[in-house]
Amino acid sequence: MRLLNTTSHRLESFSHDAIPLYAIFSHRWASHEITFQDLERDDSSCWDRDDYTKLRKICSVAAAHGLGYVWLDTCCIDKTSSSELSQAINSMFRWYREAVVCYAYLADVSEKALGDSDSEKGFCGSEWFERGWTLQELVAPPLVMFLNSSWEEIGTKSSLHRLISKATGIPAEVLLTGDLSEVSVAQKMSWAARRKTTVVEDRAYSLMGLFGVSMPMIYGEGGRAFLRLQEEILRVADDLSLFAWKIQDVHGTSGLLAPDPSAFGYSGSVRRSKPSDIPAVVINNKGIHLKIPVIKVKGKRNLLALVHTEDGGRDIGIWLRPLSKAGDYFERNTTESFTYPDRRMYMSDGAAIEERQICVRHSHPVDEHQVCLWRVAACGHAATMRLLLAQGVAVDTVDCAGRTILSWAAEHGNVEVAGLLLSQGAMLELKDRRGVTPLLRAAMSGKVDLVRMLLGVGANRGWKDLQKRSALSHAAVNGRLGVANLLLDEGDDVEWRDIGGQTPLALAAKHGCREMIELLLNRGAELEAKDDFGMTPLSHAANWGGIEAARLLIQAGADLGPKDEIGRTPLGWALARENTEMVRLLLENGAEEEELPKHRSLTGFSEVLHKGKEHLQLALRKAPTI
Repeated sequence: MRLLNTTSHRLESFSHDAIPLYAIFSHRWASHEITFQDLERDDSSCWDRDDYTKLRKICSVAAAHGLGYVWLDTCCIDKTSSSELSQAINSMFRWYREAVVCYAYLADVSEKALGDSDSEKGFCGSEWFERGWTLQELVAPPLVMFLNSSWEEIGTKSSLHRLISKATGIPAEVLLTGDLSEVSVAQKMSWAARRKTTVVEDRAYSLMGLFGVSMPMIYGEGGRAFLRLQEEILRVADDLSLFAWKIQDVHGTSGLLAPDPSAFGYSGSVRRSKPSDIPAVVINNKGIHLKIPVIKVKGKRNLLALVHTEDGGRDIGIWLRPLSKAGDYFERNTTESFTYPDRRMYMSDGAAIEERQICVRHSHPVDEHQVCLWRVAACGHAATMRLLLAQGVAVDTVDCAGRTILSWAAEHGNVEVAGLLLSQGAMLELKDRRGVTPLLRAAMSGKVDLVRMLLGVGANRGWKDLQKRSALSHAAVNGRLGVANLLLDEGDDVEWRDIGGQTPLALAAKHGCREMIELLLNRGAELEAKDDFGMTPLSHAANWGGIEAARLLIQAGADLGPKDEIGRTPLGWALARENTEMVRLLLENGAEEEELPKHRSLTGFSEVLHKGKEHLQLALRKAPTI
């Protein structure tokens, strides 16, 4: 390990068993940073130059705390040596964890004291919290000291843990203790979902230490790096929450592995499983092989695979499409959702559940030439699209998911490109593998002008996808108020039911969109509409944890007591999900203790008390006596 001496300002090398106490530095790289070669070449007089300011300051801060050495990623690694760079990246998490203190320099934060909303907003909005590499630099060190642009202390990871948790999604307990043992793979990935790196491969390489894996660096491999990272995680992890991700359609994505960390943006609440419950996973050239419970729904060809079961029993499922008549090989049916199925609810509807050995094939290879077309459509480059069409590119070219160029233009709201494609004969109603037309795609993405344009040229407003979801259904799922208003003005059915019997209001409640719920209620949506499983919109809000959605439905007069097909009321769902805040809300508004299904033998309250869930006991004690 190479360290910078804070007094002599010279680099010194140490064997692994002779490393002295050291500080470590975390920062956003500027346009010019002092490198290993600079320190090796320059003499001590160079330290007075402006470009050495950052090194002078960090050495001064570390020396003031009695530390003789500091490590910086800019100058303590010889980046011209690929082997040294690879070794350093694989060791970096450990180096940060073993440092006495990590100084996190926030060049874009000037405040020293965080006592008001503006200063706290400035701290949480620092670019430091948005970068890929700084995630491990925050999590690994026991002590992180934040410094402002004047090199003054703002606070520590411990003293600022509530603000940092809000900015990053990392639970306060993890920030305070550094204990990652109970954190699921999916939850760790969610912390990286919105972070960026300059080089695409670093989105994977910056996460290796967080998951305790090592792998060689292959700069130039692009997105393959993240796939390799997930394969390494599967080899060592006792947790299959890695499969709990969702993302808008990505070219070539149909396997179990996510294309990049952004796919885990909605996975922050996924808990880890019991290690004893994890099936063996085999990865080979055919795909990912594992034995898991699957639900075969009556009348459906696709299977609902329960790819992960949390400690506590909650299942996470994804839909798989069979690729062979024997039913041994599958691909992911859609990458846009995963679900929390209740086994009893499916069984009550005649579904069969069985353990099954399956193989989910790897994602399809992508035609890079076609990717160029989708990028042109997505970015709205009409002149470039006109050039490509003039050179003979088929206007209705489709990708491996069956999506046309018009579909991509519609999703990104590019009216000019869409108009050009339609003028060249693009098919208005060409649907992809999920039955989604360009109109439905524009509704999902909230592109009001594109929806208006497509309707104006005759798009079929009544078309439904394979889930029987209408354009209004998709607007409700994604909280697209402008599109919903437009569709309702055009006469869309506010009570349309999808394949599971869910109305737009139920979908809005399920996804926690308060404004959409308010809009639909004002447009006459039925407050107590039950789906095929007997669940009302309030039941969905209670099941999925949408506090504000549930509060609005209750204020609108929603019935607190209706039971679904398995005998659960909204309170029953809140208890099953161990959602303290939801339990309290329902009890405060008059929900009564109901009997859970008789085969469970316990009532809603006594079941929770029997499990000894202290936080829910507290919620029940604080609630009114009933």
